[in-house]
Amino acid sequence: MPRVLEEEIKSLIKLGYEGEYWDYKEKWHKDNDKLVHDVLCFANTSHDKDCFIIVGVSDSGEIKGLEKDEMKKQADLIDLFSSLKFAGETPKLNLFSFIVDGKHIDVLVIKNSLAVPYFLNSRYKGINQGLIYSREGDRNTPIVENSSLEIIESLWKKRFSIDKTGIERFNILLDSPSEWEETDTGFYNLFNPEYTLEYGELRDGKPAFYSYTMDNESTVYQDINLKFNGTVLKTFDTAILDGGRYTAVTPERDVINFNYKERYLFRYYTKDSLLYKLNKFLYDENNDEERIAKSNLFEVVLLFESREEKDAFMVYIKENQEIFDAKFSKTPTSYFNSNDEGMRKLLITGKVLKELQRSFIK
Repeated sequence: MPRVLEEEIKSLIKLGYEGEYWDYKEKWHKDNDKLVHDVLCFANTSHDKDCFIIVGVSDSGEIKGLEKDEMKKQADLIDLFSSLKFAGETPKLNLFSFIVDGKHIDVLVIKNSLAVPYFLNSRYKGINQGLIYSREGDRNTPIVENSSLEIIESLWKKRFSIDKTGIERFNILLDSPSEWEETDTGFYNLFNPEYTLEYGELRDGKPAFYSYTMDNESTVYQDINLKFNGTVLKTFDTAILDGGRYTAVTPERDVINFNYKERYLFRYYTKDSLLYKLNKFLYDENNDEERIAKSNLFEVVLLFESREEKDAFMVYIKENQEIFDAKFSKTPTSYFNSNDEGMRKLLITGKVLKELQRSFIK
């Protein structure tokens, strides 16, 4: 189980009560239709969070644990849900197991999706076809009832992103690069042409430290504007790297302070950010030169699954300062093109943090 997810589950257990996106079960249901019902309720939520069924925990948050023969496997769930006849897509599920307080628990993750509402078009045991179940607060729709009209309406709004702001819509639209058309000034969305990406003027500037991971450290900069009906909703800065071979949205920055004496600046992306989605959108994976340049960039720029993972990594680094210091003093930069001491420090910091991140994720 990913470290950040494990910490989140532990924090939810400590709360001692159930909520809109998590539920406790002492044991797995013996009847599969009850499990399917639970999953459908959590899959049909109007919020944008993953949901969790935590098995091996009582209703009050007491960790009971599961015996080895009571634990489920991912294959069991795949077999069950692939055998059902859904009206549309099948809910996306991941199953993890880990030990907390010496006891085994299972965690079923129901992934957030826009493909709501989920429902069956063929009856399965106690679940009627066509019924739309959902989660309200800490309660599921009863298995013999339909969700309220208000909730069903909210699910359809989520599916078509009617309830989203312009920026939130960009977050969704950028997930489908094939639905965008390139123009002389940027891009427009084929099905929602009021959404456009437009380039600003090119401008010169000092190469960033990550420019020195490239074969050619020459760098120019350019804004890219996210527009809706001609109104600029957000502007990002891009760095055109490696003599024009690769364009990267300028990564975010943060600083590690060890007792406020030493400051180590680093750059990063989080996969759940609009900034990173735009970065992916601009990248051509079929271009060999871009692929090499991107690989060079990520030698010293970190990539996290989420901001929560990044924050947890910061704590991990501060708890392991001795390891960081030892690696920092031994990491060479002779193969980078800069003799600037400030640039060298930034490059070493990126290299060391990338190495420590691999240990953190394991």
